[in-house]
Amino acid sequence: ERMYGRGIWKISEANGIWLVWGLVAISILFIFFKGDSWNKIENHKNFEVMIMCILYLAIQVLGQSFDGLARMAMYFAPFQMPLFDGIVNKLECNTKKVFMILGSCFFALLFLRSASSEQYKNYLFFWQYAEY
Repeated sequence: ERMYGRGIWKISEANGIWLVWGLVAISILFIFFKGDSWNKIENHKNFEVMIMCILYLAIQVLGQSFDGLARMAMYFAPFQMPLFDGIVNKLECNTKKVFMILGSCFFALLFLRSASSEQYKNYLFFWQYAEY
C-alpha cells in the first residue's frame, strides 16, 4: 500500500492513465513530424505546448516512483487540450471527424472504466456520515 509522506518509495500502479500518456506521446511525435516550418510564429505555440506536455509526461512517470511528484505534473496537464487541438488542425476534413469520434469514445470509456473502479465505489460526499 502506498503511503504519502512516509518515505515509502514503492512504484504505484497507473492503470488506465498509461493509455493517456501513450496518446500524448504519440500526439507530440505527430505534431513534431507533421509541422510545416518551425520558423513561423504560429508554430511556436505548438512547440511550447509540446514542451509543456513533455514535462507533464516526464514528471508523471517520475511521480510513479516518488511521493507527491505526480501532483506537480498537474500544473502541466492543461496543455494536453491545445495539443489535441493541434492534431485536429493538422488532419484532413474527413479524418478530423473520425478522430473526434474515436477520441471522444476513448475518453468516455476511460472515464467509465476508472469511475467504476473500487476506489470510487464507496465514495461518500462530505455531508454524508460514514459508519465504520
